[in-house]
Amino acid sequence: MRRVQLGLADPSSRAIDEQRRYEPRNLVWRRELEKPLSSAEKKGEGEQVFGSPKAKSKFDRAPKSTLLTGIGKLEGAAPAQQRTFAEVKRSVLLLGVELGGGAAMDEAEQLCEAARKGDIGRLKSLIGAGADVSHFDADGLTPLMHAAKSGRADAAKALLEAGAPWNALSPSNLSAGDFAMESGHQEAFELLLNAGIQAELILGTIARKSKAGDCHGDYLDDRVNFSEDKLMDTNSKAVMMAWEKPLMEAHAKAICSQGGHILNIGFGMGLVDTAIRQYAPATHTIVEAHPDVFKRMLDTGWGDKDNVRIIFGRWQDVLSQLGSYDGIFFDTYGEYYEDMREFHQHLPVLLKPGGIYSFFNGLCGDNAFFHVVYCHLVSLELENLGYSTQLIPLPVKACLGEEVWEGVKQKYWQLDTYYLPVCQTMQDEE
Repeated sequence: MRRVQLGLADPSSRAIDEQRRYEPRNLVWRRELEKPLSSAEKKGEGEQVFGSPKAKSKFDRAPKSTLLTGIGKLEGAAPAQQRTFAEVKRSVLLLGVELGGGAAMDEAEQLCEAARKGDIGRLKSLIGAGADVSHFDADGLTPLMHAAKSGRADAAKALLEAGAPWNALSPSNLSAGDFAMESGHQEAFELLLNAGIQAELILGTIARKSKAGDCHGDYLDDRVNFSEDKLMDTNSKAVMMAWEKPLMEAHAKAICSQGGHILNIGFGMGLVDTAIRQYAPATHTIVEAHPDVFKRMLDTGWGDKDNVRIIFGRWQDVLSQLGSYDGIFFDTYGEYYEDMREFHQHLPVLLKPGGIYSFFNGLCGDNAFFHVVYCHLVSLELENLGYSTQLIPLPVKACLGEEVWEGVKQKYWQLDTYYLPVCQTMQDEE
């Protein structure tokens, strides 16, 4: 599914977002300190001025020598009795940096060290004492990342059982699973892989039960712009790009291998549909929901091609107009992982016995480990519906030079290998 929005951090929006990226506390403080105070903050406009005769807060009742005077000396700032809230906050941040965060930080750092060394006794003792298993150290690494990087599977297991986030990201956009993969620690990798799959299976169940609202509206109401090598929305996010052409040709070859009747959900730039035409299917049905894309299809003659049937609308709304097919390709934009899951529920009706199903596998295309997790996840879910999934590796690194992404706001694919899914019923495979 193209640039699918997932639920690694937020099961309600199914989006990978910044909630999994934490910075070491001292780095956050330092960044706050680097921000200059505004003139309003310096004057204390709209704020309580601490230490003044008018102040009625609990700070005013505290001894000046321990609260404000000491901080004033630390910074060499304005007299303590006339400090604004912004100045006090800044001073407290500085004090926190200089003191290193206290005992809680010490425990968390010890936890990282125990995880790195695989000292299970010390690790469990620190966890039992309340050490923060989600702590990020000065390098931006969690205890779980240290355990994975060092191949300490037992330590990783203990941290996961204590609630350590499997999907937290380092400043370099790497998770604990990525560190295990890069270091070749198979046991730790498999442990983290299973943790990720189990967590996402649970989140997926929750999302299916609580899903509400229309997640497609923003994209379908937006205008799109066509150029020779890309289709973009008004936010400069790529809907589809020309570098995908070899992938689309491979998808078309897979779903047309049985001949017969072919269905494609999502036209985009028409790359896969152009490739499908080369196999002269008996019928070629295309479902497209975006009005601008639909208009371009008609303007470029797709409505006049032999054996081509175009259905305008969201696939969810036109199911009654669909038949059964020998090959199906699914490639939508602006939808959620739950929508693809929902589409899979209709495969037993839409896909003929012996037919081939495939989809654009853009699942977590910016993180290698998350991509592996979701490849396994979707394969398991299709298996529960009676389908086997073969993932065919296709190298794409040579297609993705920096010039490809010029003018594009977000690189939706950053991996060296694309895994093309080919799905069919298990009895057909046998």
